[in-house]
Amino acid sequence: MFMFTAIWIMLAVAVAVLVIVRRRIAGQEDDALHIADSEQDLVARQREHLEILGRFDRWTFGLTLTIIGYSLLLIGRYIYIAWHQGQSFMW
Repeated sequence: MFMFTAIWIMLAVAVAVLVIVRRRIAGQEDDALHIADSEQDLVARQREHLEILGRFDRWTFGLTLTIIGYSLLLIGRYIYIAWHQGQSFMW
């Protein structure tokens, strides 16, 4: 059971790292909307930031769903093992 918990912890740490890195990248983003022809380089930079943040969002969302599913499996396994051993739960 320890191995499964260690895997869950590694997934949770990965999500936490993704969230921290995404927050740092988003903090460097220029919040002003650039639409003038003279600001095309700024528009391109904003587009790059958007693509990078989109990738971080997809990975974070996917890993979060994986952690939720894995958590449900761990809880189910724990309940199954406890039920088979005849232990009573202290809610």
